[in-house]
Amino acid sequence: MPSPPPTVFISYSHNENDVVYKDRLLVHLKGLVQRNVIANWHDKLLTAGQLWDDEIIRNLETSRVILLLISPDFIASDYIGEVELARASQRYARGEILVIPVLISEVHGWKEKAFGKHKLGDFQVPTGNLQFIDSLPKQQQNAAFAKVVEGIERAIQNLKPASGAEVVSSSIPRRPIFGFVARHDAQGGDIVARLMEELAPGKNALVTLSGPGGVGKTTLAAEAARALLDVYGGRIAWSSAAGRAAFELYTLLDDIAAQLGRTDLRTL
Repeated sequence: MPSPPPTVFISYSHNENDVVYKDRLLVHLKGLVQRNVIANWHDKLLTAGQLWDDEIIRNLETSRVILLLISPDFIASDYIGEVELARASQRYARGEILVIPVLISEVHGWKEKAFGKHKLGDFQVPTGNLQFIDSLPKQQQNAAFAKVVEGIERAIQNLKPASGAEVVSSSIPRRPIFGFVARHDAQGGDIVARLMEELAPGKNALVTLSGPGGVGKTTLAAEAARALLDVYGGRIAWSSAAGRAAFELYTLLDDIAAQLGRTDLRTL
């Protein structure tokens, strides 16, 4: 089964002008989506009933490429700075993502905007210059967007495949700081080994771990999921009800679609 394409997360302000240029960029990116080079995600893909903050953060944690649509409102946005840029900078520091600024509207000092230990000006602009798209004549804006898309495609060609560790970092919970300690059932059997056996390809099994809160059910499930990553070619989706006001079937299906790079299925 082929690996899903990397998801591109589009970070932008909701200023009317910025939304217009975000939508235009989506049109230009459509060719890459159709060729299965990328999947894309932005907050207009949220569906009714979803917790918007949770969904934004989850998609930030699973995308491989982050596009930053630079404008005065983008730089001024507290949410973008404190949530989206903060989360993205953490993943960039771990070597998990590409970060690509797209210059939309002129704003003084954007290059000095903090991005973890870096600044936004440290990142290469795909158009090869520092000209903002909305300052160009209309007939030149399509050419600028085309160069942006070309730069994204070229960057993705050099994007190393997601390893098991990278998949774990973006969806499956990390191991405890003190490491994982094997657990055994009443008969002395290794619980993780049993989970791996029951969840192996072809079994089509539904497995339930039960017990009081805090005994380690999530830790056991996560350890089994990590161990099965290679078996399933990394195509394991992790969905949790923790911290959500509601968790229903559509929530689970949406998580699966997003994590496997098939955000197009949301329209179904």
